[in-house]
Amino acid sequence: MKNQCISVMLAFGIVMGVSQQIFAQNSTELELYQTLGSRVDKFFRMLDDPKSTPKEAYLSLLGDSPLVKNNQTAQTVVGNLVTRTGELRAVGQVWIPERFDAQMLGKDIVVLRYLYKSDTIPVVWYFTFYHPQSKAGTETTLGSSTAAAWLCISTRFDTNLELLLNNNAERKGF
Repeated sequence: MKNQCISVMLAFGIVMGVSQQIFAQNSTELELYQTLGSRVDKFFRMLDDPKSTPKEAYLSLLGDSPLVKNNQTAQTVVGNLVTRTGELRAVGQVWIPERFDAQMLGKDIVVLRYLYKSDTIPVVWYFTFYHPQSKAGTETTLGSSTAAAWLCISTRFDTNLELLLNNNAERKGF
């Protein structure tokens, strides 16, 4: 009987230790998603603000990204994004962003996906952030959740909602 109690207590301790580790990792990931999400939220606010231009919104989002380090490349990349965003604006009014997905790819890539809803069409935005080892120093990637340490390396949008349904079905095992 005493051995059974010890076995049960030991098993309970192991389960609690593992669940605490998983919770800590998940809470750290949630904190990271919120931190990076605040950068995207700022981008959307700037995009909607008549006092700022789409170019300023993109430059704020991209920050130190390699996409804007070279001035010529920055003008091309941001110029193309601004043009496409202008085309998007011509399709509808009253844009409301809603984050619906956040995923970690390994320990140093995060992809955030948003639905950007207007009065006429929903659009899916993708934002990919990367945490390069040169910025990580000796910290673990998840332990460094400051937004500045993460580079926005890609942003795009499309209207392929069916792809979202397929991805969601695969995650649920259908």
